[in-house]
Amino acid sequence: MGNVQTVLEKKGYTNLRKVENGVIATDKDGDQFFIKELKLSETSSAGDIVSEVETLLQINHPHISSHKNSFQDDESYYVVMDHCEGGNLTQKIKKGNPFSEEQIMDWFVKICMALKHVHDLGLLHRDLRPQSRAVSPGSP
Repeated sequence: MGNVQTVLEKKGYTNLRKVENGVIATDKDGDQFFIKELKLSETSSAGDIVSEVETLLQINHPHISSHKNSFQDDESYYVVMDHCEGGNLTQKIKKGNPFSEEQIMDWFVKICMALKHVHDLGLLHRDLRPQSRAVSPGSP
C-alpha cells in the first residue's frame, strides 16, 4: 500500500481509505474518486490495459461510472473513476434493508440501459456482479 500512496501523491491524489479492489482518494479540489489498481504482469501487458482504458474513457452514459483519468508506474496501471457515494449493490444488500419492487425494477432498468449502451458500442462487460463499480445504478 505504501507504493500506491506514493504514486497517488505524485499524481495529486490524497488516499482516504482502502476499499475492495482499490482506494477512495480526493484530488486537489476535494472531489472524491475510486482508483483501481491493475497489477501489470506477464499475462496483461501495459499496452493491453491502456487500450482497454482508452475505450472506457470514451463511454458516456448516465448509469455508468465515468472513467476520469489513468496513469501507471513500473508495477501497476491505475484507473480513476467517479466515486459512487451510495456504494455498490452488494453493500446495499448487506445492510439488510428490504428493497421495494419499484426500487428493484428501477435499478434493473438502469442496469439494462447501461449494458445496452455498452453492447451498442461493441463492448462486453466482463465483470457484471453486484459489487462491480463499472455499472452504477444511480443514487438509490
